[in-house]
Amino acid sequence: MDFFFSDNHNFDKKKFFNLIKNCNKILDFGCGKGAIDLKKNSKKKLYLYDKNLNLFKYLKLKYKKNKNYIVLKKPKFKNIDVVLLNSVIQYMDENQFTKLISKIVNNKIKIVIFSDISKFCRVIEAIILILVNPKKLIKGLQYIFIKEYRKMGFYYRSLNDLTNMFKKNYKIKILKNLNDDKITRYTILLKIK
Repeated sequence: MDFFFSDNHNFDKKKFFNLIKNCNKILDFGCGKGAIDLKKNSKKKLYLYDKNLNLFKYLKLKYKKNKNYIVLKKPKFKNIDVVLLNSVIQYMDENQFTKLISKIVNNKIKIVIFSDISKFCRVIEAIILILVNPKKLIKGLQYIFIKEYRKMGFYYRSLNDLTNMFKKNYKIKILKNLNDDKITRYTILLKIK
């Protein structure tokens, strides 16, 4: 179960908040154990959702003293300004991903951030990591022994495929990854037109 409670790889909170300056209602879709810190007096509200319901109790306990965090059993898209998907879309099959895109577009989410997207399929990413970050490769290989992780699947989506899905409704900007892996991963910032 360690995988489901792992940290979000040195997520760059400062850069994230600079990208969403004037937005106050944030959905962290696939939040894991929570990587974004809000101050108690912040105007921002952070809605936390992860499909792993084992995290629900953990998150409720972790954020019980801060009213700026709302832990959800089902994702909320209505009246949300920002949706963050950090290291999530590669674990969503086509049906799940299509439904998610529909909810984002239909609810006219102002800003969508897909972070920690694989630039390559898993084999090529592994080869690159052997050369540039063998520790990360070894840590990643440990996940194959976790039954729940193996069930999740891995779905590579090219940059071209992703941008084509959103170009009608959003301005698209490609950024360096918000997580620590800048060589094999990247971030897409979408702003509604």
